[in-house]
Amino acid sequence: MRELTFHPITIDNFKTASAFLNEERVTEYGTAPICLYAPLDGAEVADLKDGFLCRYTEDGVTCYTLFCDHDEAKAKAVYEELLAEGDLHLKYLSEARLNQLKSWFPDKHFTVETDETQSDYLYRREDFLKLEGRANRHKREHVQAFLKEHEYTYRNITADDAAACLAVTDAWCSRKDCRDCEYSCERDLIANLFARWEDFPCRGGLLSVEGKPMGFFIGEKLGDTVIGYHQKTATTELEGLSQMVYLESIKNAFSDVEYVNLGPDIGIEGLRRLKRQFKPFELLHKYSVKISGN
Repeated sequence: MRELTFHPITIDNFKTASAFLNEERVTEYGTAPICLYAPLDGAEVADLKDGFLCRYTEDGVTCYTLFCDHDEAKAKAVYEELLAEGDLHLKYLSEARLNQLKSWFPDKHFTVETDETQSDYLYRREDFLKLEGRANRHKREHVQAFLKEHEYTYRNITADDAAACLAVTDAWCSRKDCRDCEYSCERDLIANLFARWEDFPCRGGLLSVEGKPMGFFIGEKLGDTVIGYHQKTATTELEGLSQMVYLESIKNAFSDVEYVNLGPDIGIEGLRRLKRQFKPFELLHKYSVKISGN
């Protein structure tokens, strides 16, 4: 069996591997989440020219994300190598990937778990922007109230907007407890993203009210048809502001996609309520899997 060599994940060693993740629609496989969030868990990427494999330790157990390769035979061979070492723990698998593994290893025992607080909310872009139907009545009212009360401007984000986006983040942080951040300091992650903005395939929009930056949205394309959400921040609870940040950014910065993935609600009731009110087209469940090895 070949020896797999792993290295810390950086944007430089991930650029080639990212080509193998184009078919994945879940937010964890975007370039920014992998390069900014995954290293916080000590994640490493395998030194492979023909695919992508990430590993990290969780509660003392070595876990892997999916292995991607355009050649299914090569992908299956890598899983066989890992299973030869013992039980294999995999995270963030889509239902399609899970079914693929079951078809490859029908004689293996699978222990499968899913956490709905980590399921991604997927929307049709056209439906998302129209806000039609009774379910979106309150959203339309919020937007109408905002438009009635405020003058605003919008622009697509560039590297030059780092200071404005960080100012919005500082205002948001001033109203929050640092423990509200799920993984790490949101400000640090945004600063790191802008530090190498040109290297990340990210886009987004910045909305200003009465000349002051008040909210922004950042995402990236996942494959050819999906926008994956990375960050949406607004300075205040101004009525309609959050909806306007979403709508203007998705309308202008992501006109070339069919679907919008706003990520999971991570168990936060307000976030769950907001994302469900937009009426998702589909919930993308992600599975944690243990495959008995040897």
